[in-house]
Amino acid sequence: MYSLQELNMYINLKDNYFSESNEWHIVINDKNEVELLSKGFSEYIQKFALDKKIEIQTWSDILALKDRKVFKLATEKILSKTLSEINIMVKTASISFPSPLQIFMKYVDLGGQGYVLCNVISTDRLRDKILLPSTTKDILTGVFNRTYFNYILASRAEIAQSTDVMALAYFDIVEFHKINENLGIAIGDLVLKKFFRVINQLTPEGAMIARNGVDQALLLFEGPSAGEDVKKIVDELHDYFKREILIKGHKIKLKFSVGITIYPELLPDVTDLMISAETALNMSKESKQGNYTLYDKLYHESVKASDTIYNELRLAIDNNEFSLHYQPLYDSLNHLSYGAEVLLRWNSHILGSIPPSVFIPLAEQSDLIIDIGKWVIIQTLKQMKEWRDLLPKHFIFSINVSPIQISHDDFEEDLITLIKDYGVVYNQIQIELTESVFVEDYVLTCRKLEYLKSFGIKIAMDDFGTGYSSLNYLRNLPLDVLKIDKLFTDQICKSHKEKAIAKTIVELANLLDLSVIAEGVETQDQLLELEDIGCNKIQGYLIGKPVDKNSFRKNFLESQKKVQIVM
Repeated sequence: MYSLQELNMYINLKDNYFSESNEWHIVINDKNEVELLSKGFSEYIQKFALDKKIEIQTWSDILALKDRKVFKLATEKILSKTLSEINIMVKTASISFPSPLQIFMKYVDLGGQGYVLCNVISTDRLRDKILLPSTTKDILTGVFNRTYFNYILASRAEIAQSTDVMALAYFDIVEFHKINENLGIAIGDLVLKKFFRVINQLTPEGAMIARNGVDQALLLFEGPSAGEDVKKIVDELHDYFKREILIKGHKIKLKFSVGITIYPELLPDVTDLMISAETALNMSKESKQGNYTLYDKLYHESVKASDTIYNELRLAIDNNEFSLHYQPLYDSLNHLSYGAEVLLRWNSHILGSIPPSVFIPLAEQSDLIIDIGKWVIIQTLKQMKEWRDLLPKHFIFSINVSPIQISHDDFEEDLITLIKDYGVVYNQIQIELTESVFVEDYVLTCRKLEYLKSFGIKIAMDDFGTGYSSLNYLRNLPLDVLKIDKLFTDQICKSHKEKAIAKTIVELANLLDLSVIAEGVETQDQLLELEDIGCNKIQGYLIGKPVDKNSFRKNFLESQKKVQIVM
């Protein structure tokens, strides 16, 4: 591509280099105005403009309306230095152009004035192999750019034989954005130059190096020893960057994650090289162990499965795929069911029944849990209103609430409003939380829960004993109920130590005027041991599994009989 010296010559001396260049360039000044189009680009797009004259200031009219906005936004971000560079793909609209345009945009400061330099490539030029050096190389680092790398990789894949060996390493510099934010884009550019220069020095001839995005690198090896060669280079890079590098007086410790994939050793289809390398990189970021992570097909399949589940989960409410089940809460002293835990179930039209242990974490990784959680609350309140004449006076419904829901603005006020709207009695509502809800903002969470308690809503801590609660935490939390985790219940007949811990929890709760519920009670022996330590409120399969609304109504509400456990 053009050099900065040549651009400087054009801008300051009004040289006609760019106006006569056959390469495809756009230069935008700091007022976000197009300063020039290269002759080559103007002539090429004019061929497809029919009778319409392409002018410097109106060239973007050839783009689809949406893509004009994309182009303008990209230039604004670069001129404001929010981004140092960006690569966009835009489509044309008003001319019969044969393919989309890929535009690589970069910020350059020349004599105190900022410019956006644009290198334009049409995808048909790649397809027809009309590739000039300026369209194959990254401006900053001098290595191949992503577009050319993808073109070469696709070409190699087309002719690869099952006996060929190809290895691809995918690098990502850890928290590179902080270098730009703290030290400036200029220093960040020098760091990138250094990083790629070292890769170049360590990599033997025949391998292909490319820059991908802002802070990522790709390294492709071919040949019988490709797998071992790429691992060796990655190890050498890690050894080199164990030392701090000095950039303009700044000592910088550079860390990077690496994913490696090898064909055909780790994957049968050579066309999956890029996506499998990206999967391996994501694995490396998660594990944070070792110099690199090799592609794992099972991990990749689990990620794809999660993506599929997530996409269907987004539609679950609109498709009416959720339902509520109810599991009784039981008082062994009075032999009565005094409440129920509300449990969400999902039966996807496409995927079938998906367990909560799978879809709830996916929902919590996004904002989906907000809408799903609200749906659960509304449906519970609707059901309580419908069952109003069947419910005993103090019968409670315990609703699980995610930490993300609690932290959401106005959660507590919205809940109170909904309860009022449905005419439900406040003290028949209990919300269940795990200990993690108090980690993010302890003071704010307590304030929200105290507000709910002031209306009579009960607060229960679920899975108590498995987290990191301290006695001081417990003393100050606005709780009404502790739920002993199933792990203790499972061992209470087998281990004196576990029974002693459970007994301590019960005694501590009594001192703090809290109720205790033991979860996961499945046998009569467990019930007897729990009663022996003073825990008479239980939940589990011994009393009843979670059931749909019709079964719960029939078995636990309409009969209004005492439930006798046969010993």
